[in-house]
Amino acid sequence: MQMKKNEIKINLIIGDSRRITKSKGAVQVSSIEGIECEELTFIPREPWSKISIKEFFELSTTNSNYCDITLIKLPKKIKNQFKKIDISECVSYNDINFIQRTREYRSVLISLTEYLKKHNLDNTEIIKHAIHLGKPGLKNVTFNSKENVYIGMHLDSWESNNLSSRDFSRNRICINLGKQSRYLLYYNISIVTMAIMIDYDIKNINFDINYIYKSFAMAYPDWPIYKIEIQPYEAYIAPTEFMIHDGSTWGTTHPDISLVFRGKFLFKNNAVVKKLFLNIKNNIIFKKII
Repeated sequence: MQMKKNEIKINLIIGDSRRITKSKGAVQVSSIEGIECEELTFIPREPWSKISIKEFFELSTTNSNYCDITLIKLPKKIKNQFKKIDISECVSYNDINFIQRTREYRSVLISLTEYLKKHNLDNTEIIKHAIHLGKPGLKNVTFNSKENVYIGMHLDSWESNNLSSRDFSRNRICINLGKQSRYLLYYNISIVTMAIMIDYDIKNINFDINYIYKSFAMAYPDWPIYKIEIQPYEAYIAPTEFMIHDGSTWGTTHPDISLVFRGKFLFKNNAVVKKLFLNIKNNIIFKKII
């Protein structure tokens, strides 16, 4: 069958292909950082490599839709409010809890929520998660605290397990409030496309949606996984109930601090940025042809 390529596009800083690297596929592991993983856990297979400018434009878009990935910078006012309360200096949940009780934190939260409402579709209810404080230096970060295992590349299921409606689930914005960059790991095709590619019996009401990816990773171990750098006071918006993903703090030494909201967020580029993007892209393609 014909496979979809670059189904999930990226809308990020124009021309900055250095933000994106790719792996050679997935590898199954039994432990991460010496801690047991759940059964059939997959993580990116190293090494990571740079992508070409041509591939960057193939992966990117300025006409992002609800099921694409977008990278944004926080408005200067909100960024300065977070800096003023020294949230990046937190090293424990005691520090986080202290800050969350302050009037200054409540004030920045109001500013941030009002900003997000302007980019939230259909007045969908915005759901705020607690601030996350994670370990630095992890290749994959998601940990199931109930089972005490790492889960590797995965699919979120806050809304529903129904495969056919996942593209209508809330997407999420994850804001980096730490001192150093963190990373989003992702596949550029959806869980639905993965199911089709492996001929998964999605009509079976007892199917396990999490096993779709595990089956895909075994069938297509060389399908690349991409990594996007998210610098401090930047955020990614992604359809994490529709795409396989994880986070990474590899190469960092300070705690990973992030704040997540779920909604139906859509950030669009203005006409000037779109025109610049297309001009650069077309120029590269033209040079390739001649």
